[in-house]
Amino acid sequence: MGHLEPSGRKFTSAVGALDRSAGIAAASGAELVVFHPGFLLGRSREDAITAVVEQLETLRERLERKERAVPFGIEVMGRVRDLGSVDDVLEISRRTTWVRPVLDFAHMHATSDGAFLDVEPFAEALEAADAVLEPGRPVPHPLLGHRVREPKRDEALPYGEGTLRADPLRERSPASSALQR
Repeated sequence: MGHLEPSGRKFTSAVGALDRSAGIAAASGAELVVFHPGFLLGRSREDAITAVVEQLETLRERLERKERAVPFGIEVMGRVRDLGSVDDVLEISRRTTWVRPVLDFAHMHATSDGAFLDVEPFAEALEAADAVLEPGRPVPHPLLGHRVREPKRDEALPYGEGTLRADPLRERSPASSALQR
């Protein structure tokens, strides 16, 4: 989403893939279709976010006509220069009623130079995502599903071989109310 030419080949291909995925999700009872937000493509972050939101609304209308209007999840990306930071994902989710933030802690660990070592960064991210979700809705967060790009290294490692650990998600503290549910 967020293509420069909303009628171009890349946009049409992306919409078709999301439409098919929504059809499969609707038919199989899946809870969420997760996608990446796109790229800045030389635009300001605000202009790119606006383009994504507008194109998502057009996609939603198409899916509703086909009875495929399942919830979507927008995943935090793993590159600092791309669209898809935590703030970008939260803003896109805030501007739509059917797109949820998906916190990819592996990506967030990489783009924060390895900040996800203690409970606080996890709790802050979960609390921020909670603020844009309807009450009682869990925050999707894939943690161990793929390789983890290590900060300041040009490689991705299997979970357990780098510095990211799930242990802080088990910790309880007054500052981590989002982790306590």
